[in-house]
Amino acid sequence: MNRFTAEEFKKLAKLENTFCVSLLMPAHPTGRETKQDPIRLKNLIKEAESQLHARGRSPEEVRKQLAPARQRLDDKAFWAHQEEGLALYCQPEETNIYRVPFPLPERAMVGRRCYLTPLIPVISEDTRFFVLAISPKQVRLFEGTRYGSHEMELPGWPEDFEELARYLESEPQLQFHTGAQPTAEGNSDRAAVFHGHPGGDASTEKKQRLAEYCRLVDRRLHEAVGDSRLPLVLACDERLASIYRETSKYSRILKQPVTGNPDDCKPADLRVHAWETVKSLIDETRNVAISNYHEAAASGLATSRLETMVPAAHEGRVGTLFLEEGAESWGQYDSTRQKLDLHSNPGPEDEELLNLLALFSFARGADVYNLSRDEFPEKEGPVAAILRY
Repeated sequence: MNRFTAEEFKKLAKLENTFCVSLLMPAHPTGRETKQDPIRLKNLIKEAESQLHARGRSPEEVRKQLAPARQRLDDKAFWAHQEEGLALYCQPEETNIYRVPFPLPERAMVGRRCYLTPLIPVISEDTRFFVLAISPKQVRLFEGTRYGSHEMELPGWPEDFEELARYLESEPQLQFHTGAQPTAEGNSDRAAVFHGHPGGDASTEKKQRLAEYCRLVDRRLHEAVGDSRLPLVLACDERLASIYRETSKYSRILKQPVTGNPDDCKPADLRVHAWETVKSLIDETRNVAISNYHEAAASGLATSRLETMVPAAHEGRVGTLFLEEGAESWGQYDSTRQKLDLHSNPGPEDEELLNLLALFSFARGADVYNLSRDEFPEKEGPVAAILRY
């Protein structure tokens, strides 16, 4: 069982099979609800069995296809390692099972494609970012998303401040030496004296030292991330963050740092605090997309008609797609004739058309958003799109 990621979304979006089974459900890592989760999955499996039989699968074929899902029902270790959502995609020859970090609707669907619409937040909120945690004792770099992070190596970086002091002395381009006397407090760490600035103001010298320190950190950052343009969130006090922004050559440092001593913060907590800063970027991007929809609608380059949208998405003409959370629409699409048939009640051969629309759009590079009714750009949903042409 793997954590569901944007890469898994891309892989599943390419699958097409007459008898693709999608089982989605909320899950519970702790609490009394954990005892109900195997029952939920059992009921979903029964529902999928009925749908497969209706599509002409033999009892033996159905039993074989759903066996990997059924094996999880009594697997205590499996249920002990859940997150808030669980997704199983059962193909005739392969089953993929995923932990999902947010609740999913309880659904069993059989169709030609994986039912991925409820998992769109994984791709629409998959903004990767860096967190650079700077303190006098250590410097740490993390790459994260909303749902997880990992620490990256800073090439050549010492592990503690004592090593850092020696390391700084070995950097001739920093243009300073550590020949000053120990501080009045008896601290053995000696203040740097910059060449060419004799007798300078103590506050100025301290800022210069911090600036040189930030330049060194920035060089190590660039060695670690190369030409990346991911957003960078600083985790340090505001004064140091200001100096770092002034001296850094990195182009996407977010203005709001995670303040306080990062040494007191666990990596997971750093990621959570940094995500709040990154989320404002995602919200801004989404709001701009909604505003662009209204402008496109005024110029005839937007539509809220599903009959127009599905053929346009199949041809790659949808640039931005908005779906209303929880909405469904059933029918069939004939790509040869570019004909869409909508049905009020789904038949055995029908598929969920909003899912089809999302997969067509995603595969052809469109931005796809799942929005609540309150956020939706059209008064009447459940879809809206900005067309490329």
